[in-house]
Amino acid sequence: MTGEKTPQARLIGPSTALKQKAREYVRFDQASLARVEKAFATFVQANKGWCKTQAEALSAAFETWPASGSVSREAARALFGLAHDLRGLGTTLGYPLLTATCDSLCKFLDERDLAPDDIRIVKLHVDMVVLVVTKDMQGDGGELGRGLMTDLRNAVAERQGED
Repeated sequence: MTGEKTPQARLIGPSTALKQKAREYVRFDQASLARVEKAFATFVQANKGWCKTQAEALSAAFETWPASGSVSREAARALFGLAHDLRGLGTTLGYPLLTATCDSLCKFLDERDLAPDDIRIVKLHVDMVVLVVTKDMQGDGGELGRGLMTDLRNAVAERQGED
């Protein structure tokens, strides 16, 4: 094997005829673009209400957990499902901070059997989800959002270091 030449890859570009056909099908239409942007804005507004409902459901599901003691795997999976759904649409709806928070919660719930000391970390996540949605913290949430995310990540890392 040593000393064998590796065949060189060669990039073959599209033919002139193919390029011409592609230009015929790709046309920039301002009216179509405007309709898409309007539909997307409607989608975003409709789903912001859904985010609020999901955040409330996440909080309500967490409130059923015992204040101390072990949490059943089923209860953790239910919370995981709600966080997973929120994580999926967060960035699309302008909430990357929500996506990051729910991603952290999903990973935390998925990577362990929850112990009594984990409940505090889960509560931090749930409270942050509710805060992001109710305060409409767009983008990274500004200085407050960045600070909260740093604190959340530090708390998770500290808890994982205790194991």
